[in-house]
Amino acid sequence: MNYSECLLFDQLSETSKDIARVQIIACQQYAFTNAVSKGKLRAKQSIHSVINYRSHSSVLNQAKLVAKLKDRDYLDKVIKANLCEFTASGHYYRIHKVNGIMTYKPFNI
Repeated sequence: MNYSECLLFDQLSETSKDIARVQIIACQQYAFTNAVSKGKLRAKQSIHSVINYRSHSSVLNQAKLVAKLKDRDYLDKVIKANLCEFTASGHYYRIHKVNGIMTYKPFNI
């Protein structure tokens, strides 16, 4: 898959848009679950690191976002505002920074 082959949400067919919506929600749920898991691990290591953890509010905001994304109109606005890119079949592609280099890879549920 080449970066130039990716499409914006508005360019997808209706079937692909449904797949894209599922992909975005799954990606946000994965990020939230990952943040909670890291918090649990941090708690096991040291209670002081949990008390001094600065990102409690971001984890809570992420939980609220996952709940809000169940509203289809809101989800579509978020996808368009963030210029998310997808394959023609509706699969989401994320941009990652690895060792200072931007890489482009698919999100797999």
